[in-house]
Amino acid sequence: GSTGTPKGVEVPHRAAMNTIDDINDRFAVGPEDRSLTVAALEFDISVYDIFGLYSAGGAVIAVDADDARDPAGWLDLLRTHRASILTCVPSALDMLLTVAEEGSAGLGDSLRAVLLGGDWVGVDLPRRLHALAPGARFAGLGGSTEIAIHGTVCEVVDPPAQWTSVP
Repeated sequence: GSTGTPKGVEVPHRAAMNTIDDINDRFAVGPEDRSLTVAALEFDISVYDIFGLYSAGGAVIAVDADDARDPAGWLDLLRTHRASILTCVPSALDMLLTVAEEGSAGLGDSLRAVLLGGDWVGVDLPRRLHALAPGARFAGLGGSTEIAIHGTVCEVVDPPAQWTSVP
């Protein structure tokens, strides 16, 4: 977890596979998909990044140590290798979108699903993603690690131009 002393959590294989199968079915992940892995390997989101794509016959685009904290490097990898799936924390998506918004090439045309987890999702993120990748699906996934990565899925469909958060 992100609070307190880091700890290992024992999760049954069937629970992790249930999550992987559900996400793959829900977002029609298949052999043509590529996932950009920006999450650290010790973070539970990385379980889906790797095993979710491999179980669907897809590919994983690994971010090396030099690009681990460089959203401009992520954007280059996303465009170059035509990532179609991005699973990350909201702050990582915010950084990636900021870099893409500053450039003229945007995100490219390959991204079709962004799956966020691990933290509060800002209401601006769906709109910003939609502006750069109009066809990309956007979902916030949640749940405790103990239930195997994600237990809830909230997909945002057609985000309005102006969203405001409730105080």
